[in-house]
Amino acid sequence: MKTLLVLLVIVVALWYYFSRMREQVTSRARIICKQNGMQLLDQTLSLKQLHLSASFPDIANPVFEYHFEISYDGMDRYRASAFVRNQRIIQVIIFHPEGNIIIHDRRRPGENSPPDIEPEKMIGEA
Repeated sequence: MKTLLVLLVIVVALWYYFSRMREQVTSRARIICKQNGMQLLDQTLSLKQLHLSASFPDIANPVFEYHFEISYDGMDRYRASAFVRNQRIIQVIIFHPEGNIIIHDRRRPGENSPPDIEPEKMIGEA
């Protein structure tokens, strides 16, 4: 009985942690889109993949990959991925037909000031 209760507490704690992380990522993705002249579509993200590192310092900090869709003018739709480590978006990739747009969050961990997020490069540009 005690084991079942402990297991239930762990499941509830994990559910709460992942729900909270999803809310934070949604909020952050909305801000990133707004800063770059885009609109977050459907207001939802979906967890696509969990990336685990084989190296020792990073093994405790998995990277979660969330997928979502954005639009520039409300008529187009583009897929995007947000990579999250320690409940912080570290990179966003927008899969644009003219080339992928990569956006990095340049804030230091623990920094609460607005992020310095800018498109880093357009892959496929001449």
